[in-house]
Amino acid sequence: MRTAACYVRVSTDDQLEYSPDSQLKIILDYAKSHELLLPEEFVFREDDGISGRKAEKRPEFQRMIAAARQKPTPFEVILVWKFSRFARNQEESIVYKSLLRREGIEVVSVSEPLADGPFGGLIERIIEWMDEYYSVNLSGEVKRGMKERLSRGLPTSGAPYGYCYQDGCYQVVPQEAELVQQLFTRYAAGEPLRTLAGWANTLGTGRLWENRTVEYILRNPVYIGKLRSGTSHNGGRDYYGEQVEVVDGQHQPIIGKELWEAVQQRIAEQKARYRRHDHTANAAPRLYNGLLRCSACGATLASGGKTDSWQCTRYAHGTCKVSHYTTTDAVSAAVLPVLAATFESGAFLSHLHLTSKEDDAGSKLAKKQLEQAKARMRRAREAYEAGAYTLEEFQDSKARIEADIHKLEASLTPKEEWSPEEIRRRFLDKNKKNLEILLDPQATNAERNSAAKQFIEKIVFYRAENKFDIFYWL
Repeated sequence: MRTAACYVRVSTDDQLEYSPDSQLKIILDYAKSHELLLPEEFVFREDDGISGRKAEKRPEFQRMIAAARQKPTPFEVILVWKFSRFARNQEESIVYKSLLRREGIEVVSVSEPLADGPFGGLIERIIEWMDEYYSVNLSGEVKRGMKERLSRGLPTSGAPYGYCYQDGCYQVVPQEAELVQQLFTRYAAGEPLRTLAGWANTLGTGRLWENRTVEYILRNPVYIGKLRSGTSHNGGRDYYGEQVEVVDGQHQPIIGKELWEAVQQRIAEQKARYRRHDHTANAAPRLYNGLLRCSACGATLASGGKTDSWQCTRYAHGTCKVSHYTTTDAVSAAVLPVLAATFESGAFLSHLHLTSKEDDAGSKLAKKQLEQAKARMRRAREAYEAGAYTLEEFQDSKARIEADIHKLEASLTPKEEWSPEEIRRRFLDKNKKNLEILLDPQATNAERNSAAKQFIEKIVFYRAENKFDIFYWL
């Protein structure tokens, strides 16, 4: 029996699709009738509503492709209900199917059988083209419908905070509208975004408020009776681009135009004073990137702007109440001497996690490969009993598979069974060179940071005590 995988996806743009459970039932029936082994771990199922236009936005699809590229190849065929489930973009479909064929894996639509030979390949290309045409055409119809509604002053998206969607239009929610009015008034009076976000989080609104949440409300013309579209741009938002369209809406405004103008003027002044490119995105690599943690909320400490300083990201966004400001020099003065002494004394054992994220992923992979090896052993024995293998062929295959099983079982020996001496020896052998790089002032920050992440899980900063706790992993 050949081993198979299957891929299940439904989107919200096609009412004729089978449900995920219905697709899976049809696929399982097909696998059974064609003598294909379909293990549960090779059922890749997207969340409902995932579009097939772009593979990069489908996490289960990417996980399936990654699994297909393992050595040895864990399955030989991928089953889908229809080819449109695999992709609605013909270019991506051809690329990924070609990649899979190089690994010896074919993609089979259980409801669209193809003839063998070049004619079958031609039919498959025609099906792919029709799937892509359907998707593009549907997208165009939806956009035309949304544009027509906007031209009449009717909403084309869910209701923003302060409104609810009722009878095809936005209706004011009084309690939420009052909060919106206070945000506008207090910001115009000089309060910063972070303070407003922190205040809003104390009101029990049922949502998380951050700087960007408050800013989005303050920049949304819906609150003065307008509707806006076309702000999405390259994964971000462009409020003043050529594609942005603002029209009069049919809903009741919450904010007066004078207050709106005062808020927009202050936002523009703040943007001019603190330009976007002064922040971390274009800053040089920092020594402790991704390592420092806030003791109050557990969030990462980030280094922003041109100064070599650190602050809790959630505090900066208004969702953590405790400032954890520090500098790189302060961290180095407290942490680096401790690291050197810890390696010498072995004190790292008290803060050492034996299992890292990489170990978890490797263990899951090894367990899957072990199950596959045992399945290969069963199939080899069944083939010998059925007369498909000679005794010599079976013995040769058995010896190779048993070697794989022994190697995989050895790799799954729990680290918890190691003695403290063994753990210390392995940790030092693995990380002495990394410590040397971290302590070397001639190494670049990127090199030192990469070395630190090989053995440091996190550095927790306790602001009140001005103390750092270092946690390691093996």
